[in-house]
Amino acid sequence: MLTGRSLARAALAELGAPAGPLGRREDRSPAWPEGFSGSITHADGWCLVVVARLPTGWGVGIDLDGDRPLPAAVASRVLLPGERTRLAAGSPPRGETLAFSAKESVFKAVNPLTGRWLEHHDVGIDLIAKAGGGEGEFTVAWPGRGRRDLSHLVAEGRWVRRGGLVATGCVVRPHP
Repeated sequence: MLTGRSLARAALAELGAPAGPLGRREDRSPAWPEGFSGSITHADGWCLVVVARLPTGWGVGIDLDGDRPLPAAVASRVLLPGERTRLAAGSPPRGETLAFSAKESVFKAVNPLTGRWLEHHDVGIDLIAKAGGGEGEFTVAWPGRGRRDLSHLVAEGRWVRRGGLVATGCVVRPHP
């Protein structure tokens, strides 16, 4: 955790953020300075940080996971029935893991904006693989109660699979 916060502080300094420690919200997540958004993720000995200067109401989120099959019990809890149906065709491979990671990225972007802790079923993910299947995009829908609470936001993201890891990132912005 300290590595991620140190990297985030250095990135904020590069972008001209006020000097000082990175704050901590009540849930222990980073408190980004006014006018900035960021996200920190760790997996399998790696740490990724993204920081951006963004307009009010915008957010970024990233996630990193091992490129392993998502256990069936986890998939049944975190994926919507329509997601499971689309991913059952096997494209992209281990799409359940990618969809789970994409949802984590969305959560990390939305929570600082809304203060809301999202449930996995509040977010619907549709993965789009580019030629070769090692990277692609994802779109986000707000099913169920998310439709009511989050319809003022638009989220879209990208994913990549390399070296035994999957990484996802998204940008959330106000609906035009």
